[in-house]
Amino acid sequence: MKDKVLIEKIEYELFTEIYDFIVSDYENEFIDQELLLSNTDLINYLSGQGSGRATCYKTEIESLISNIDKISSNQKKELNMRLASLNLFSEAIEKYLYDKIGDYLSQNVENYYIWPSPNAADISYILPDYHDRYGVILHIDAKSIAGLKNLGDSLKNGKIGKFEINWNQLSYFPPLLRERVKDKSLYYQKKHIPLKTKRVIDGRLYYTITFFFQHISFINAKTFDIETFKSMDIDGSSFDNIAYLICVPNGELQSNYYDGLFQKGKAGYDHGDSDTGIPKDCRFACFDNDGDYASFINKNEKPRFKIVYTPNGVRKKSNQEVEAIVAKGNNLKTKKFNIQFPYFES
Repeated sequence: MKDKVLIEKIEYELFTEIYDFIVSDYENEFIDQELLLSNTDLINYLSGQGSGRATCYKTEIESLISNIDKISSNQKKELNMRLASLNLFSEAIEKYLYDKIGDYLSQNVENYYIWPSPNAADISYILPDYHDRYGVILHIDAKSIAGLKNLGDSLKNGKIGKFEINWNQLSYFPPLLRERVKDKSLYYQKKHIPLKTKRVIDGRLYYTITFFFQHISFINAKTFDIETFKSMDIDGSSFDNIAYLICVPNGELQSNYYDGLFQKGKAGYDHGDSDTGIPKDCRFACFDNDGDYASFINKNEKPRFKIVYTPNGVRKKSNQEVEAIVAKGNNLKTKKFNIQFPYFES
């Protein structure tokens, strides 16, 4: 029990402090710069991506781009759907986070080094002197999705707060994995294994701490209706954004409460089918079936989930309804969803 209390104390301290660094300049340093992207910038990027998931479209991407000045209204719609389906900001989000985490560490941690493990997260550091009795291995993964095609991947019961995790991005061993892998060969147990919850390096104990930053770009249906979307010249200013930070519990905190926050992923199964195989990934829901957000059990149930940015930059202790344009196949519709963020204060 003592170990669990200590781990949640470390998680909460780092989560609160890093959140403040990320949120402080997010609008100025990321959102405002996103607005500068031109339609030409996005079309140039699209040209290098090939067809991607665009199996429902009637016009090949090469033909669309080559004849862009004389395409039909239906082809213009297809072009805009392709543009709005691109994961445009994943690399920029990762660079922003790398910069802000570097700022935090340089100002608050005496010694820190890049953690070079090939199983590490996008951004990983080892903090040997985080405390006089122990160190920390910090993992932060950046995830960015395009709402036009993948908004549903981020929703649970109509609310923002769900995302995908690979097994090497967390130290928690959720039941959907441990029940499937326990009877498999050592090879599969090694292949599908979370990070170590703690480890000893040169005689010093280190705890694993994992954060995820989720960014969602989407076309706001309250700003552009579907007919406008079909014919507009999409650029950086066409998108609204939602971003949040989440602390996924360390595996030493395993409990029925935390087990219930892990759900089936979408990457499929290894060594079998959905009834017998090992899931290749999972989803983590930021709130339970009762609508209560995942919390630090030993820190007065403060939330493990904090909003960094919402449409129009609004961040307040309330419920916010948003409506986005989404696609199913080659058809467009609007979808309403909610952003709830109680306990916004640190």
